[in-house]
Amino acid sequence: MANDTDNAPATGRRTLRIWSWGIFVLAVFLRLLALYGLSHAPSFRTLVLDAQDYHERAIQLLQGLPSPSLFWQPVLYPAFLSLVYDVFGAHPLAARIIQAMIGGLTAGLTLRLGHRIFGLRTGIVAGMVVAAWAPLMLYELDLVADGV
Repeated sequence: MANDTDNAPATGRRTLRIWSWGIFVLAVFLRLLALYGLSHAPSFRTLVLDAQDYHERAIQLLQGLPSPSLFWQPVLYPAFLSLVYDVFGAHPLAARIIQAMIGGLTAGLTLRLGHRIFGLRTGIVAGMVVAAWAPLMLYELDLVADGV
């Protein structure tokens, strides 16, 4: 006859899975809410500084044009942007939404890492901090290499 302790590991995994998905959904929701709030800012539609440079480099990569100054900043972020632009069109909003999803994934994985090292309660707190940390959201929603 099985006792209640046999279900403890399965219940713990299910609880962890529920919390991970919950933190992911919370983080994505907060990022999309912030993205909506930022949509009224002047720099949202008109890219400036590094965001403009990364956008232009991504377009050049997408078109197969050589860029003499490709390596003066990180090259993988323009490559990521060019992949997003290839799939969804050369619009920065698509990249921002995908980066919001990556931010949600980061929050969920932070919960799992905190759980593995310190326990579920610490993992939940760490995941919520990453989900709601406003400066992190701002970097993740801008077209800069620091957020991704």
